[in-house]
Amino acid sequence: MEEKNDDQVRLEAKPGKEQAVADFLVAGVEMTSREAGTLIWFARKLSPTTFGVFDAFASEEDRKAHLAHNIAKSLMSRVDEMLGKPPSVEPVDILGMKNKPADVFAFGKPGAKTYLHQPAWPSPVNSRPCRNGHT
Repeated sequence: MEEKNDDQVRLEAKPGKEQAVADFLVAGVEMTSREAGTLIWFARKLSPTTFGVFDAFASEEDRKAHLAHNIAKSLMSRVDEMLGKPPSVEPVDILGMKNKPADVFAFGKPGAKTYLHQPAWPSPVNSRPCRNGHT
């Protein structure tokens, strides 16, 4: 049986803490970029109070290292402050994938609803600020 090295995390913000959760996830982009074994990390806003993370890892060891690293520790230390309930972490199986550089799809595109942060590499799309004011 193949190992599941990918997770889907669901976060439900407490009333009035939605922006704090969004800001935490934006900061997570930088934290996870320092983790060589975290291959993919997406933060998503699913509804006004529900957020999600999808991440994929090179191995189960990399997954465990991520769960023991700064972002997971920081989130767990703030559960009572920001979240209405503990985050749910579910392993997922990827059945198929089309992977293009992130600046080609949602980032900076008018009407895009799922991005929190733009990619760090230069592109014509990066010249426009995203909806939360980051450039």
